[in-house]
Amino acid sequence: MCLLRRRPVDTRVGPLAVVLAKSPPGHRFFEGLGADSSQMPRVAGRQRFLRSLIEAALERGVAAGSVRPDIRIPATIDLVIAAMDGLESQWLLDADVDMVGSFTLFTAWLRTSVKPVS
Repeated sequence: MCLLRRRPVDTRVGPLAVVLAKSPPGHRFFEGLGADSSQMPRVAGRQRFLRSLIEAALERGVAAGSVRPDIRIPATIDLVIAAMDGLESQWLLDADVDMVGSFTLFTAWLRTSVKPVS
């Protein structure tokens, strides 16, 4: 049973999970995608889009005091995208993988990790 196809996307987990869940298969990142692939511009555009969303969210969090100012934003962005791409790859191989549920768990861990120490 593919949980992603049976229930609507939970928008409470944020825009990144919604983008992840709603990406049509043509926009998914395939591990075998080469630099000369016709899909490379889509993949590169998606990566730039996701990086800009994550960077803006982290910078807003730092400015608001909800994210520690000492976090390494580029490395954090890399981790978030790696989690998203890894979950997509797993889902492509096994439709029962709950991408949204797993990404929700990941973002809960991330929020705890970047939260300022009281």
